[in-house]
Amino acid sequence: MRSIVAAGCARCPGRALAAALPAAKLSPLGGVIPDRSIFREKHYAPAGLVQYGRGCRFACEFCSIHAFYGSSLRQRPLREVVTEIEALQRAHIFLVDDNILMDGSLAKALFQALSR
Repeated sequence: MRSIVAAGCARCPGRALAAALPAAKLSPLGGVIPDRSIFREKHYAPAGLVQYGRGCRFACEFCSIHAFYGSSLRQRPLREVVTEIEALQRAHIFLVDDNILMDGSLAKALFQALSR
């Protein structure tokens, strides 16, 4: 049994949202391979860190994500993320997305693929 934790802002209730910034010209995330060698011999929690997507269309006043990525939202190919998680062979996976629920249908597809 694998446990999965997702980080990031799911929504911003009760907060004024700034006008969405124009989409930044950022490259696609497909084929991005993290360098996990930086974690060797470190004593971090035994969870595999995985990122499905980056960015958020909101510009919440308390959040810096829009300063880095504008209002763009980019996600890695679903099969690529599932393959990475399987290869990690970890009991615990930590999804480190900025806002994994930004596109509900894509998040649902990811969660369904992970539950198989």
